[in-house]
This record gives sequence, C-alpha cells and structure tokens, in this order.
Amino acid sequence: MGDTFDLIAAERRRTADFLGSLDEAQGATPSLCGRWTVREVAAHLVMPFRLSRPQLLRRMVRHGGSFHRVSEEFAREVGREPLGSLADDLRANAADRFTPPTLGPEAPLTDVVVHTLDMRVPLGAGTGDVAAEALDTVLAFLRTPKAARGFVPKARTAGLSFRSTDTSWSDGEGPEVRGPAASLALAVTGRLAGFEDLDGDGVGELRRRVGDPAA
Repeated sequence: MGDTFDLIAAERRRTADFLGSLDEAQGATPSLCGRWTVREVAAHLVMPFRLSRPQLLRRMVRHGGSFHRVSEEFAREVGREPLGSLADDLRANAADRFTPPTLGPEAPLTDVVVHTLDMRVPLGAGTGDVAAEALDTVLAFLRTPKAARGFVPKARTAGLSFRSTDTSWSDGEGPEVRGPAASLALAVTGRLAGFEDLDGDGVGELRRRVGDPAA
C-alpha cells in the first residue's frame, strides 16, 4: 500500500477540482452530512488549515470541549465564502500532514473521501473517481476501534461481514453487506443514500443500526 499522505493529497486535489466546477447555487445544496450545505462541507474540509492549534483550543474551551460544536461553528462561518476560495485553499494545502492525535492519517483521508461523497451525491455527480486504494484504506479504518472517535459509533459493524464489489476489500464474519466501496463507506458512516446500491443478508441489520426508519 502506498503512502496514506499521498492518497490524502490526491483526494484533496480531486475534491478541489470538483468544487471549482460548481456554481454558487450548487454550493447552497443540502449535503448528505446533517444540516450542512455543500459549501459548509467544503468549509469543514479546510478547517485544519485555517485554525492553528491555539485557535482550536480556544474554541474548544468556549464550547465546553465539544469538537462537534467547534466544527459546526466553523462550517457556518467559513461556509459563507465563495466555493472558488475554498477550492483554492484545499488545493494549496493538499499535502498538509496534520493528523488528529492518536488517529493517524487514515482519519483525514476518511474525512475528505466521505465528505466529498456528501457533496457529490446530492448534486447528481455520482461518487466520482476516488482511488480504489483510498476507498479500501477508508473502509479498513472504519472497521477499527479508532473509528469510534467521530466516524462510526462503536459496534455498528460488529457481527457483520462486508465485501466491496469494485475494489479488493472485504472484512468480517457474519451476514454480508456487499456493494460498491463508496456506497459501503456512506452506509457505514450513516448516510442512507449509500444503501441504494447495497445487497446481502446483512443490509437490513445495518439499516436498523444506522437508524433508518424504513428498516
């Protein structure tokens, strides 16, 4: 497997190109990520480059130690900027090697891959051409205990097996969830849109665990 930081840089540049192709009306489209618009998701992706460690710590103190609330505030603030500015920032910092403490580079890779899908899918742009190696690295990370820190609730994937039908990745034992790697990443991280292309006798249980009311 190649260097994960190289994968991060490549996916950030790919995402920057995608953002640069959008108009401002598209930036106001609701994303798959909670209440954020496409532009607010893009703003979240540049947060590691905009906030120094002291600035981040001050915001964490102001919000009672909640990184989630800091992210929400930052996305609202910076999400007012033009998409072109956010794309330029992401491209200029594509090779940045910051990683959250104890999580490693798989965390920022997962952040950019999943959030890019959050933006692309509602705009009808499909899942793009994310590198297969990047998707496999993300899926492997989402199956680790580390992923419980902000990506996947603990035990969401326990007792299930997963198989990507368009990359080489598979993992786990139990009822199977299979489909394209990008769809697996979306479903495991709680995006209901990911289930549209999934199959297998474990899909219903995964739907129930992510809180799909139709499960």
